[in-house]
Amino acid sequence: MHCKSIAGLLMDTTRVIEHEGTVSELHGNKATVRFIAKSACAHCQLKGVCSEAEVEDKQVEVELMGEKYKVGEKVNIVLAQSLGLKALSYGYLIPFALVMAVLFAVYGATGDEVISGLSALAVLVPYYGGLYLSRTRIKKGFKFYVRKFV
Repeated sequence: MHCKSIAGLLMDTTRVIEHEGTVSELHGNKATVRFIAKSACAHCQLKGVCSEAEVEDKQVEVELMGEKYKVGEKVNIVLAQSLGLKALSYGYLIPFALVMAVLFAVYGATGDEVISGLSALAVLVPYYGGLYLSRTRIKKGFKFYVRKFV
């Protein structure tokens, strides 16, 4: 992304995903920021009823884009909403489609529920293995940015 489009992205809060975080390390023009990732259920009043409420401590490396920050400073981590959808696709939508396609294809070919179920689950091993092996290349496509906490 060019600086103009980054600035536009940071100013347009309707197309971004933001998390409040704290700068934990500084190195050159990059910083490591720790934040608490909350699922949508974390804000729900009924979260105690179900087990879906997730809160997880995470850290990301972000580009500073010339701004000065200090360790311990509160910041907002910004990610383009389209990249959030891309991550959702890699993590959930594509694997779901693969499982369903293999499940129906193998069941149609064999008529055996056990074989089709096991085959559908087995297709996830090479898929997630491939994601793991491609993690460096995939990581380059996901850029986080940071802006001062307001």
